[in-house]
Amino acid sequence: MDFYDRHKDERERFEIIAKRYPPRQKTDFEALADMAATLVEGGLILGKVLRDATILPRQILLYRDLVRSIFLPG
Repeated sequence: MDFYDRHKDERERFEIIAKRYPPRQKTDFEALADMAATLVEGGLILGKVLRDATILPRQILLYRDLVRSIFLPG
């Protein structure tokens, strides 16, 4: 599976979630999927450069919180 396929799957996953849990605000699922890929790549690079293995996990947890805040009711 290449990058495009993973990105498409991620976007489609957000669309499925949105059917059950409508977003609290208008959300660009394409950009949200891009953000996931960027976060992982950037977190890996920063972790290596700064020699800090906690950067990527912390960024992923923060992304999870963002996604939850978009879909869970207030």
